[in-house]
Formats: sequence, C-alpha cells, structure tokens
Amino acid sequence: MKYFLIITLLMVNVFVHSQPYGQGELLVLNKSDHNVSFISLATGKETTVLEVGKNPHEVAVSPNEKYAAVTNYGNGENPGNTISIINLVKRKVVNTHEFVQGIKPHGIEFADNETLLFTAEGTESFYLINLEGEVLDVIKTSQKISHMLAYDSKSKLAFVANIGSGSVTVIDVAKRVKVKDIMTGDGAEGIAINLEQTEVWVTNREDNSISIIDIQSLKVTQTLATENFPIRIKFTYNGNMALVSCAKAGTVMVFDSKSKTKIKSIVINEQEVEDNGERLSASFGEGPIPIGILIHPSDKFAYIANTNADIVTVLDLTKLEICGRISTRSEPDGLGYIK
Repeated sequence: MKYFLIITLLMVNVFVHSQPYGQGELLVLNKSDHNVSFISLATGKETTVLEVGKNPHEVAVSPNEKYAAVTNYGNGENPGNTISIINLVKRKVVNTHEFVQGIKPHGIEFADNETLLFTAEGTESFYLINLEGEVLDVIKTSQKISHMLAYDSKSKLAFVANIGSGSVTVIDVAKRVKVKDIMTGDGAEGIAINLEQTEVWVTNREDNSISIIDIQSLKVTQTLATENFPIRIKFTYNGNMALVSCAKAGTVMVFDSKSKTKIKSIVINEQEVEDNGERLSASFGEGPIPIGILIHPSDKFAYIANTNADIVTVLDLTKLEICGRISTRSEPDGLGYIK
C-alpha cells in the first residue's frame, strides 16, 4: 500500500508538471511571418505551423472545433483581401477565399458551425459568408475603420467597433440590416459581450476608457477609466472578471464585471525584440505591446500575445500574476483555442 501511494503521488506530480499552462492547444497568429502556430499547452511547444495569407490578424474557431478561419489583413502598402479556412482535424489550410481588392478583413466570428461574420475595414462593411466562401450578404457600417466584432447569439445582434469613428455599429444578423450606430469614445476597438448577454464592453484606445452598452436599450450606461491604449477585452467563462490589454501601458487590467471596479493591473515585463523595419507593431511605440487575449475554458489561465516581444505571457487567474511564458514566431496577435 505504501509503495502504491508513492507511485500514485509521483504520477500526479508528473501530470501536474507536464501541463503547466492548461489542456488543449493555442492557435497563435504570427503577423510578420504570415502563418499560424499550433502550440501545445502541455509543453509550451509548437506542434504545427501553417502558412496563411499576408499579415494574419484575427482567428475564429467553429463551435464544433472542426474549422478555424483566419483574416489576412495585409498592410498599408498591400491591403489584404483573403480569409484562410483551416481544417483542424487534418491540420491543413483547405480553402483561401478571395474577396474584392482592398477590403482589409479583420474581426471574425462564427455565428454557427457553417456561417462566418467578419469586418472589412477598407470598404466600411460587415460580411456574412459560409465556409465555402459564398457571400451571403454585405452590410455597410458606413463607419471608419470597422475593426473588431462581437456576436450575441441570444439577440442575434453583431456589434462592430469602429476605430476611426469612435462608435459601435449594431447589426441584426437574422434580418441582415444595420440597426444603429452608438457613439462610445475615440478609438473604439476591443469589444466583448458579458456572460449574461446583457452588456457589451468596448475599449476606446484613444480615450483610455471602456464604454458599457446595455443590449436591450442599445445605450451606453457606464464609462470606466483604463490605463494607456486599451486595445482588447475578454471575459472569463464564469463571467466574474474582464481582462483588458493596455498596449502602450504594457499592462493587463483586471475588472470585476459585476461591480465594474478595477481589481488589479498586471505589468507585462517582456523584453521587446529589435525592429527589423518589417514589424507592423512598430507604430505602437516601445515596450512589449500586449494585444491579443484568450481565456482558458477552465478559467485557470489567460494568454496574452505581446506583439513587440514575440512572447505569449501566461497569467494565473487565481493568483492574478504571471506564471509562464511561451515563445512564438514574429509578432503574435490573434489567439484561438482548441481542446
């Protein structure tokens, strides 16, 4: 019995230390390398890398985890116009859908296993397509730099953050019509819907603020102050906390999503890499530039993509502190997760 207990404890110890960052795999978009890395959270090591289009920015995973879709945004000189579809079972890019020149696809979400929603900055538009690339509808936002989006499955409303207009465009996906524009603040960019699907939180990067929109009234009900350049926001799965990456401050702020108060600000102490003149993030200034956020379904970990440091920082969500680091390729940004 004694030896059995010793062996069991050793097995438990190996199991714990072999999965330092959670279970499953992280999908990391490497903007300057034009590819997607699959990283095992058990080891922190890359298992697969797939070439996609120029300067991929955001990724969405279908609810059944059969497919991932990547927006290939391009750059100022060569604006992108493609979306890559990845078969997650085969670990293979199975389609590259091409659209009109210069649309600059960016934010993307699955409405269901077959339907994709994405923003097109270059044409101030919102697209609905299927996995085969068929355009189901195009709805004009008529707002400047329509960037990120969040989809509410309960109301069938999509919310598009427009950086240039400082607004959020509301689109009824079921009826395929634009509902209204809601003014939030300068540089509206990061956007997420709370667990109860009653509120939309929008980060205004130029105003250093968060606007909270009531989904029923479609009005801003509260504004919260943030640190410099809030660029992304994600809620934990239990709905208790909201994490905000503040790119120029080099921090991740943690808010209590119920009381709407700040819990903590975590400094992301990552060393920026030398700019070779090809990095898109150089315009954001110095520092690690934390952008992409992903919360593990267990709510034990959060992953922060530091686009100037080529590092994904791992946060322990119980202790609210840094617990690990994962090296990436050049300029990590958008993040996805598969079990």
